Amino acid sequence: MASRGFTPHRTLCFAERSMRGGAGFTLVELMVAVSILAGGLVFIGRAFLAGATALETAQHRLEATQFLEAKMDELYQQAREHGGIQPEHREGVMELDHRPATWICDIVTVTLKEPSDALESSEATDELAEARLSLVWAEGPRAQDVVLVTYLDAKRPAP
Repeated sequence: MASRGFTPHRTLCFAERSMRGGAGFTLVELMVAVSILAGGLVFIGRAFLAGATALETAQHRLEATQFLEAKMDELYQQAREHGGIQPEHREGVMELDHRPATWICDIVTVTLKEPSDALESSEATDELAEARLSLVWAEGPRAQDVVLVTYLDAKRPAP
């Protein structure tokens, strides 16, 4: 007598089908597997594209920062040679990976309200020049920018 959970007929039918080579995947199983595989490939492709875009943006930001640091070095050199720097506005255009980019240099005088103890030396000044350098370029539908700011001694006009 066979137990209730075991039916020899079904087991034999499955075994016979397997032995005859009739075992395989149904069309529905294949379609589900292909759908899952396609979804995974789309996800991997989008992730790769997002990573490549992020890498390109990072490279552009690095190039922009290096360009602005070179401009900042020019300002430091100018301040050393002339005993300070005067307020001015300059701008220009450069290429950033074959894309036009606009750089802007704004120098404004900033007056200190209360001189600090650190600035009470003979070389201390109560006026500084804030130099703000920025580079703006289009990256896809959005504009990107990098900004560097520093403070230099302001050149006092001759009396």
